[in-house]
Amino acid sequence: DAARGAVVISNLAPSPGVGSAVIADAIRFGNGMGSIARGGGVSGHPREHECARYWIQSSLGRGSPTWIYDDPSLIDSDDNVSAPIRMAREMNEEAAGNFYQRIYIGFHSNASGLGTNSSARGDIGLYNNDNLFPGTATSNQFRLAEIIATNVNNALKRITVPPFEVPWLNNRSSLTYARTDFAFGEIRGDRLGYEMDATIIEVAFHDNVSDARLMRDPKVRNWIARASYQAVVHYMHQFDAVPLNFLPEPPRHVRAVATANGIQVRWDAPVAEFSTGTPAGFVVYRSTDGYGFGEPVEVAGGGASMIEFTNVLADTDYYFRVAAVNAGGESFPSETVGCRRASNPAHSRVLFVNGFDRFDRTTNLRQNPTGAYAPPGNSGAMERVIPRSNNSFDYVVPHGKAISAAGLPFDSCSRPSVTNHQVALTNYDIVIWACGQSLTNTFRAPERNVVTAFQNGGGHLFLTGSEVAWDLDRAAGPSAADRAFLNNQLHADLGPDANNNSSNYTFAAVAGTIFEGNSGGAFDDGNQGIYWVKTPDVLVPTGSGATAALVYGGGGGKVAGIQYAGASGGRVVYWGFPFETVTDEAIRADYMADVLRFFARPPRFERVSFGAGPSVRLWLNGDPGEYTLQTSPDLINWAFWTNVQMGLQPIEISDDSFTSAPRRFYRALR
Repeated sequence: DAARGAVVISNLAPSPGVGSAVIADAIRFGNGMGSIARGGGVSGHPREHECARYWIQSSLGRGSPTWIYDDPSLIDSDDNVSAPIRMAREMNEEAAGNFYQRIYIGFHSNASGLGTNSSARGDIGLYNNDNLFPGTATSNQFRLAEIIATNVNNALKRITVPPFEVPWLNNRSSLTYARTDFAFGEIRGDRLGYEMDATIIEVAFHDNVSDARLMRDPKVRNWIARASYQAVVHYMHQFDAVPLNFLPEPPRHVRAVATANGIQVRWDAPVAEFSTGTPAGFVVYRSTDGYGFGEPVEVAGGGASMIEFTNVLADTDYYFRVAAVNAGGESFPSETVGCRRASNPAHSRVLFVNGFDRFDRTTNLRQNPTGAYAPPGNSGAMERVIPRSNNSFDYVVPHGKAISAAGLPFDSCSRPSVTNHQVALTNYDIVIWACGQSLTNTFRAPERNVVTAFQNGGGHLFLTGSEVAWDLDRAAGPSAADRAFLNNQLHADLGPDANNNSSNYTFAAVAGTIFEGNSGGAFDDGNQGIYWVKTPDVLVPTGSGATAALVYGGGGGKVAGIQYAGASGGRVVYWGFPFETVTDEAIRADYMADVLRFFARPPRFERVSFGAGPSVRLWLNGDPGEYTLQTSPDLINWAFWTNVQMGLQPIEISDDSFTSAPRRFYRALR
């Protein structure tokens, strides 16, 4: 289905000199739906929801032995216990490297059996007692379990509240455990052929309320994975003399800014956290769509903090991610930034600021574990941890695409780059500040100060996000400075606390505003694949010059967006929900174009000259869009002359109706 996504492979040569042969490898979109029928039909669920036994069976190639997933003496649920270790044995390239250069780790959650009243907390590494069950342990199984469990526990104990929701605690008498009544089938050495060491890490107790909260937090899962990886390095160091080189953390505060000759990408060095490594250099990746990244460029030196790309086209949007590297490997990438360099210096300068860094379990999608599969969404008894559905840290892309569709350039950065004065708002005509659904700390004193100074200098602000008005104006909690900023700079008020949730996910333009004539739209209610906007704010326009520009659906006239054009400071457009969650790309582009037109620099005539005969030639420059030209004999009485469409470059207009009248004045209006 090309409308939903497709890869087209062709040997049609687009131009001379291109070869006629195509070599294609395999490609897969997602994991597919369960296809294994075992007497009751297929599950109807995605493969990743099924047990390991069916996953392995569906993923094996032709001719693979069935014993990997199917022991004829066992039922499927028992097969599932040892199928992963049998698959590890099958996939192991024994001739490559030595015994210690491969390991098996299973990650489980634990249960005390005491229900939600359980006090048991923390991680445990599992091993088999070879004295009780001969042949079931691997050679260094106990030590592998001990190293990983200890490293996870020590790493997580160092992390404070916040960012943890509750403190990490391990109240077990030992960090390792072997049963006395049976051997763990998933890590039996005899089923593994003794080809590698194996352990299971019981990460935490899912029947303990505090542990369950931590395990549902995407940040915590990442930190558990990081500590486990570092423990593997320690294991390989002990048994195979592998150097203790650990991956660095991702670079911070990445920003992309256009220069006269290209695009400059800058970053701050990562902060080391519990045994993470020091960068020896960096790799910068580039993309034109913001999602598929390639063209890596290495930047040598751990102190490096900048690269300038000169092989970029003007009037084209590019997106960048930066990773830190050292002898241990490559970090996760940074958040995505973007930039579009203008070919016309007369265009308004736009800065996108990512102010959305919330990443916690409270925004998890939900689901009911029913027989008939329904995708995770905004309801259900069970939380699903899908990090991209919490925050993908690439929302510069939908903003950048919409800005580019309007023909304007843009730079981008994250909020700390602004409050640290690495990027000055006052260098721009327009700032687009994306708050996503940040619950707290949307605009503290550093943010308020830089935004206020920008607006007082005539800068225009497009702010979107849920929870902003709630953060700044709920009945209890906000300071007087918070409320003043919302009222005087954003020209809005929350009103009663009930306005914290519009309970509606559609919006429509208000007649007589900058959005008049636009189609209505919808934003993500948790079922659209962007992220769930849990509580869109209802806004109250405040002060002279502020008016409702968008309303939520469902009747009642609840205000979803405000526009402001008054005597105080620059213009403002403020939405009570995030721009990036609007589900239709064309609608995003239409509304962004209206905002940018509302904020546009005044056009200017760069040159006027007499042409042949009774004509005047004028050169008009300004932001892309339609302009109305008027003429006047006295600067008082103006008459319509013509409409013109401005592209990326100045346009020349000829007035062939000019006569020998003593004077004629011209002006251009948006």
